Amino acid sequence: MEDILWFLITIAVAACGGYIGYRLKLPAGVMLGAMVITVLFNLTTDRGVFFGDLRIGIQILAGAMIGSRMDIIVVRGMQKLILPIVLLVFSMFILNIVFGTAMYLLSPLDAATALFSAAPGGASDMAIIAEDLGAYPPHVAILQLSRLIIIFSVMPLVFRRVAGRVVGQRQAAPDVDTADLPAGVVEAAGSNDTVPHSLTAPRVPWERLLLLITSAAIGGTIFFVLGVTAGALIGGMVGGTIYCVLTGKVRFPGGLKVIMQVGAGAFIGMRVEHETVATLPELVMPLLIMFLGILAFSFGTGWIIHRLTKLNLMTCLLASTPGGQQEMALLSEDLEADTPSVAIMQTARLVTVITFFPTLLGIITRIV
Repeated sequence: MEDILWFLITIAVAACGGYIGYRLKLPAGVMLGAMVITVLFNLTTDRGVFFGDLRIGIQILAGAMIGSRMDIIVVRGMQKLILPIVLLVFSMFILNIVFGTAMYLLSPLDAATALFSAAPGGASDMAIIAEDLGAYPPHVAILQLSRLIIIFSVMPLVFRRVAGRVVGQRQAAPDVDTADLPAGVVEAAGSNDTVPHSLTAPRVPWERLLLLITSAAIGGTIFFVLGVTAGALIGGMVGGTIYCVLTGKVRFPGGLKVIMQVGAGAFIGMRVEHETVATLPELVMPLLIMFLGILAFSFGTGWIIHRLTKLNLMTCLLASTPGGQQEMALLSEDLEADTPSVAIMQTARLVTVITFFPTLLGIITRIV
């Protein structure tokens, strides 16, 4: 009974931290704030409690949230962008291995933690499945959040400078018919890395939301029982995607996203110990490698896709940047890129990374 009481107190503390992060408009502010305040609370009181098995529920909710963005229009858009998506995913996997290996060789990080830290997925997604594959969630979370901070603070300035140099140069239009893609397709790529913008959105039909979560729970349970790597998250995403492709997108309520990110922040924060804090200086080298990795992800992959397809350069750069899908899509509007293509490719990036990277990275870590 005492553990339950302290668990509720821990969650309340994490929620306060999430609210602070949200109000400060930090990248992934809810999860970041919840994680930091949970760390401080537990290190100072030694009374924090979080039931580890709850991460399965968090993973299923995360899968449902990703699945909620998918419908037949998004799937059709992915079919029209097969070549750019294949190039994007292949390039990002190679670069993930290269920079993850560099982190492993040039820092004290173990192989699993290094590879998951370099993976171009969602910060919360990578952190909550890291433990399943033997990685250290706090270090993964810190480095993934650092990636977002770098992208959101530095990359828009870089992209605007690049865009300024190509003003007046009308590059080839993308070989994609986006006329049948409504403006709402951008919303389909709503960010999984940031604080949700839908806190004040129209109310969700609860019966459809319940069916979405039920579908995700069934898929997550099946994949988990089968022993699939990160099965709860992947199965949740598959179940949610199937439901939404058959019936249409479901607006995932902002309040539920907040609950999920507070839970993820508390889960990660509870794994930070005094020894973890002492190792933070060891993350300086991985952070430098992360910065180089972001440049390679964005400009290397973007340039390759641009050269091998008919997509214009700015569209390729924005689609190749491993940041929040919604943020990249909105930035593409400012830079006059092809927003539907950016949104669809960013969605494909996240779905592919969540679906395949955990298994592939798990195989690689077992080899090394």
